[in-house]
Amino acid sequence: MASILDYLDWRGDIAFSTSPFNEVDNLIFSELAYMDFQGIATDQGLALREAARLFLAQGRGEIIENVALFQADKLCPLLRAAAQSERFGGVQVLTPVQLVDEKAETQFAATAFDLGQSGIYLAYSGTDDTLIGWKEDFNLSYMESVPAQRMALEYLLQMAAAHPDRPLMLGGHSKGGNLALYAALNAPEELAERITAVYSNDGPGFREHAYEGPAYRRLQSRIHSIVPQESIIGMLLEHPEDYKIVCSQQKGILQHDAFSWQVMRNEFVPAVEKSEELELNEQMLRGLVGSLTEEQLRDLTNALFEILTGSGATTTTELRDEGIVRSLPAMLKAYESLDEDTKRLVWVSLEKLAGEGAQLKLRRLKREVWAYLSENALEPLRRKGPLGALRELQGKK
Repeated sequence: MASILDYLDWRGDIAFSTSPFNEVDNLIFSELAYMDFQGIATDQGLALREAARLFLAQGRGEIIENVALFQADKLCPLLRAAAQSERFGGVQVLTPVQLVDEKAETQFAATAFDLGQSGIYLAYSGTDDTLIGWKEDFNLSYMESVPAQRMALEYLLQMAAAHPDRPLMLGGHSKGGNLALYAALNAPEELAERITAVYSNDGPGFREHAYEGPAYRRLQSRIHSIVPQESIIGMLLEHPEDYKIVCSQQKGILQHDAFSWQVMRNEFVPAVEKSEELELNEQMLRGLVGSLTEEQLRDLTNALFEILTGSGATTTTELRDEGIVRSLPAMLKAYESLDEDTKRLVWVSLEKLAGEGAQLKLRRLKREVWAYLSENALEPLRRKGPLGALRELQGKK
């Protein structure tokens, strides 16, 4: 099964001037946005092949490979392959930004890629391994906007002013997809006309009413929302209904790793139909958020991250390296420090998610059992009829 790495092998020698920008190119740039090119590329731009050489020579590759991200071990191979290709190697890396602010509870990163006549692609990074970054994701559930979203809009305004009259594309993976869509929907109308495409690659949505205004109607035909068959992150909050469902080699939450998405030629392999898992994930996540008030969502978010940071960790990588067993006593101590109402809220929310998840697994188990019986037990019955199958069974005895 082919991935974006295979796509680079197949089409890496084809320039954008020969084969136009497509949805797979979008995902490659969205994944490259996880790389920290600060201090390497500038506003003047630097060819990706040179930026990659410096990035790897400075040991930044080893750092990212040890980070607790879904796709961490695949990012450097992607960077090397893209940098060595004709299609991506000459693309100019522009104005990288990386920011983590614990006080403001924000994590923001973005990089622009100048593709020449095809335009400039603004790639917004998804969440890194900082717990602050993950908390900001949870803040999306009850805040009108979070700092990273406002920074995404500011980045768009900055790049649009620095490169007037150039066509712009926006995109990102995970939270990066949400940031790209937020920036596009909140851009001034005259700037929005320069936006030729917006890509959200399994990105969470927004609170209610985000898609009811004139800004969305103007951009609707240029918005491309892509989710895997069993998407969880992409089903968070409200999202455009006309999303594209693509095939993944993974299962469940691991499908968030976009390297698992299947590629054919210059597009993702579409799923034949909307899966039961996707519908249930959507119902489960909307149901949980919809059943809590804004105040409860805020208290739940704060409580969960008080428990996590009670371990002393500031990143998911530290949590992984320390090990849950060693971190658990400190996390339980943090939990015990919560007031009784907040403790109850945490348990009720976790029970609701666990209950919905159990139903999902039960339905999947029933379907798999039925498929097995159909293939191994019921097919002989259908083929030979009840009496024939009975005689065959008696003969075996």
